[in-house]
Amino acid sequence: RIAFELIRLGNLYERFELYSEAMAQYRLAGTFLSPVGSDTLSVELKNSIAKVEIGMENYDSAHGLLEESLQMADQANDTLGKAQSYGLLGICAEKKGDYLEALELQRHSLELYQAIGDSLGEALAEENIGSIYEDLEQYDLAYEHFSKSFSYLERRSISKTANLLNNLGDIRRKQGR
Repeated sequence: RIAFELIRLGNLYERFELYSEAMAQYRLAGTFLSPVGSDTLSVELKNSIAKVEIGMENYDSAHGLLEESLQMADQANDTLGKAQSYGLLGICAEKKGDYLEALELQRHSLELYQAIGDSLGEALAEENIGSIYEDLEQYDLAYEHFSKSFSYLERRSISKTANLLNNLGDIRRKQGR
């Protein structure tokens, strides 16, 4: 329970881009987990640390952590953890300019989220796919995926909804609409 709460606190710091504070919470959380780490909480911790590495533009470090996370998720039969890992690997690939790899990883993430009925995860994967198409200047496809993401979230009042509306508007601006 302590590790779980420390990870949640670290995630809060990560959202506000307070990376050193997030990492301190994650390190502390790790002291409460098994060193072997093949459970869902260990997978979540590894993915959370990778998010910080992505935020700090340490994509190679994040990639290594995410590969470890995928192995741990396989051992723990953690489909949600695998979906998150693939999505984060897709972000790494996108940031490095490997768009085909990024699309493949995000689509795999989306399939896993769909398999477990995680609509918030599906929305995230669709948004990430839209972002890749936006980078590729394929605005119709970007708009389609941002719209799908928005459809998952429009009945919820979360900050992601505002971000998606901004993405949709930005695509229309780029299209001269």
